[in-house]
Amino acid sequence: MKQFEVGHSYGGFDSYLSPITVLKRTAQYIFVRNNYGMEWRMKIRECEGKNGSRYEYVVDSSAGRSWKEAFTFAASLEM
Repeated sequence: MKQFEVGHSYGGFDSYLSPITVLKRTAQYIFVRNNYGMEWRMKIRECEGKNGSRYEYVVDSSAGRSWKEAFTFAASLEM
């Protein structure tokens, strides 16, 4: 399974988002920083792709419900 790793950068589902860099990881959260220096935590979730591959993705819980999916990043989108 593709997982988020400390020190690595990942892209978002929305191409307009600044990539995030993982600063710290726990069992349920990653702590990240974007290109603008903002830091926050994101909730880790797991997903299974169409071809059976598994990967982690994170959701920004500080965004409202209607915007939550726009602020989603996947471990499979490593930069």
